[in-house]
Amino acid sequence: MSSTSYQIVMTESSKLYVEIEAPEHGWTHVKLKSGNSFYQFFPSDVPVDSISELAKAIVEILSVNKEATVYWNDEPVVHNFVFKIENEQCDFKVYEVFESIVGEKLIERFSFNGTKQEVLRPFWKALCDLKSKQSLEEYEAQWNNPFPAQEVVEIKHQLKSLKDL
Repeated sequence: MSSTSYQIVMTESSKLYVEIEAPEHGWTHVKLKSGNSFYQFFPSDVPVDSISELAKAIVEILSVNKEATVYWNDEPVVHNFVFKIENEQCDFKVYEVFESIVGEKLIERFSFNGTKQEVLRPFWKALCDLKSKQSLEEYEAQWNNPFPAQEVVEIKHQLKSLKDL
């Protein structure tokens, strides 16, 4: 599958919207939107279970780590989701990764900055929506990996406690 993407400057007051389509035959469709900025790609389930890695990264960012990177394979394109926490703000960027003889080159394709709640809640919501689109058995058959149900519950609890502060 080929990657389709474009980037437009976003306004600061925009909300982040994340959608992960139900997987089919080892592929899914990821959409990110904020204001006038939109980015989408079609990653596969190999060599990494990126959906589970996303859920684990969010748990880590909400609990202990200040930075997490999630690798998505869009054959032949690779995308990295990078989350960084600084002064209670969460910076989220998507980079397209290019390999060359001289090393990796990262090109920023999408970015959003806000509170942990503003950045991470849309990903939790996308994971919950994804879970509702297929039975767990169908998800596993189509994505070749189990759904990260335990991590999604943990994200919910951590977001709730963050909101209660």
